[in-house]
Amino acid sequence: MTVPSQANAAQQSFPGATVADLKSGMALYEANCGLCHKLHAPADFEVNAWHNIVPDMVQKVNQNQMKLNENDERLILMYVTTMR
Repeated sequence: MTVPSQANAAQQSFPGATVADLKSGMALYEANCGLCHKLHAPADFEVNAWHNIVPDMVQKVNQNQMKLNENDERLILMYVTTMR
């Protein structure tokens, strides 16, 4: 669960980040990233790795039909990098 202090931490890399943004990122991550493989805990990868993984996975999710837009990608990245 996200708390205001986590939103404050997120703001270091994502100015203006809110608890609602982190919750949205978590929901998007859970709804989309587990479709093809098990969900990884945010701590499973370093921040730099997530910056490579998330765009690649969003592209794979969108191969057949656009499901995730740039803001969705940003929210997922915000969630996994903040919660790690």
